[in-house]
Amino acid sequence: MSTTRPSSRSGPPSAGPAPGPTGLPRWAVRLAVVVAAVLAVAYSIFGLTWAFGGEDAVSDTFVGYLAGYSLVGGMAVALVAFVMAVVARAKHQRSSRLWLPTALFPALVVIVTLVEILWME
Repeated sequence: MSTTRPSSRSGPPSAGPAPGPTGLPRWAVRLAVVVAAVLAVAYSIFGLTWAFGGEDAVSDTFVGYLAGYSLVGGMAVALVAFVMAVVARAKHQRSSRLWLPTALFPALVVIVTLVEILWME
């Protein structure tokens, strides 16, 4: 006598929870979050140093280099996240957070352009 156990599945094998976002949207969002966090920390340090020490405290010091390198590196990584998000949308991969990588790179370009035009002369 063999006993068979009832299957815990109900429905066809393909039934189950809806699949979440695949790797591409998830990585695009993660990269954008990291870029936003790094830039927020770097420019918080820059702003505090500027506020307490003036221009001499950030000019030709590690604080100025930190701000510059974080911006250049952040823009490069934000561009990668932007391209990944555009590809994910082109493949119709849905994620509710894809707005961050698609907005971060253009926002950084606008900010850098405005700073160059208005502040850096």
